[in-house]
Amino acid sequence: MQRAAVLLAALALPACTDSGEVLTSEPPGSATPRALALSTGDEHGCAIVDGSIFCWGANALGQLGLGDTEDRDRPNRVDSELTFQELAAGSRHTCALSTTREVFCFGDNSRGQLGRGTRTGEPRPARVAFDRPVTELVCHFEHCCALADDASLWCWGKNDEGELGQGDAFPSGAAEDADQLAPVPIGSARFRAVATGQGHTCAIRDDGSMWCWGRNSFHELGPETLDQVRAPLQVGADTDWQDVVAGQHHSCGVRADRSLWCWGRNTALQNDEGFPLGVGAELVEEPTRVPLPAAVAAVGTDTFHSCAVDREGKLWCWGRNVEGQLGLSGRELRRTPELVGTGFSLVDPGRFSTCALSLDKIVLCAGNNPHGELGTADTVQREKLSPLAWFSL
Repeated sequence: MQRAAVLLAALALPACTDSGEVLTSEPPGSATPRALALSTGDEHGCAIVDGSIFCWGANALGQLGLGDTEDRDRPNRVDSELTFQELAAGSRHTCALSTTREVFCFGDNSRGQLGRGTRTGEPRPARVAFDRPVTELVCHFEHCCALADDASLWCWGKNDEGELGQGDAFPSGAAEDADQLAPVPIGSARFRAVATGQGHTCAIRDDGSMWCWGRNSFHELGPETLDQVRAPLQVGADTDWQDVVAGQHHSCGVRADRSLWCWGRNTALQNDEGFPLGVGAELVEEPTRVPLPAAVAAVGTDTFHSCAVDREGKLWCWGRNVEGQLGLSGRELRRTPELVGTGFSLVDPGRFSTCALSLDKIVLCAGNNPHGELGTADTVQREKLSPLAWFSL
C-alpha cells in the first residue's frame, strides 16, 4: 500500500522463520517467478515480474486490472503491452509506474483516486494525465501522491479531510465535493519522500524536514494540534528524516541513522486491534523511537499492524494479530516488534494481512484470506508467511 522503502543490497538467501524453517520451498525443477515490486491493498495484492503486473485477491471493483470483477486466489497477469517498475495499491484500486515514468491506475474511482478527471472506475490500466515524468508513486486507502522528476509533489483523490494539502475550506456540501479528480500540486516546495494514510498525508522535504496534513484526531500529524490541518504542517524541527509511511491514525518515519519513529493512535476498539506503533502507550503525541535492535532498511504499516525489515534482512512485525497477519505462530497481539524470520528485503502490510519479499525475490503472505488476498490458491487463513501459488508463466 504505502511507499516501499529502500531495498536491501545483500546476498540473496532463502527466507526463513526464526526457527530456521525455509519459506521459499519450491518443487524440484520449478521456476518460481521473481518479483521486482510488491504492493497490497485492503484485500488484494499485486507484484511485478519481468515488467508485467500480476494481481490476486478481491476484485469487486476491478482493482486487479483484469477487465472483470471476479476474485482471484492466485496471481493473474494484467494484460498490457507496457512494462512496469513500481506499484502502489490503495484500498480498492491499484496504480503502477511504467518504465517510461508514466502512471497507470485501475479499480475503484468513486473518490477520483484513479486521477483521470472522472469518477468512473477502470477495470484495466488507464493512464493518469501528468505533465512530468514521475520518480515515486504512493497510494493508500483512497488517495494517491506522486513525486515528479523536479521533486514537486502532486496528489489526487479523496480530500474531505484535507489529505491533499490544498489549504481549502472544509466542504460545505457532500464530502465528495472536496475531492480532486486529477493530480494537483502540494505548494511549491521540493520533496524527497511521501506517504498516504487514511485521511492524512506525510512527506519529507528536500531539506530533511517532515510535514503532514489532513485528519489529526489522534496526533497523526504530530504534537502541535488536534485540529484538522488542510495545509502542510511541520512535525517538530528535526531535519534528518529519510523515509515515511502512514496508516489509519498514525505515521512513522525513518531517520538518517535508520532508526524508526512513530506517532499517533496506538489502539482501536479493543486491545487486540491495536499497537501498530510498536511502543506501549495508547496515544503517542510526538515521534517516539520503536525498539528495533538493528537499522531499518524497509518499513510498512496499515490499519492496526506494522512491519519492518532491518539491514540484516530480518523481518519484524507488531500490532494486531487476530488473523495471523504478523506471520508468527499463534494469534496473540504483539505490542512491540517481534522477529518473524530472516532473508527479506521489503514488507507491505494490508488491512488484515501481510506480504513480504524475500532477498531472492519470492513473495510470501500471511493473515486473512477470504478473497484469496494471500495468493495461495485457496481462502485459508495462514499464521505463517506462505509463497504465492503461481500459474505457469
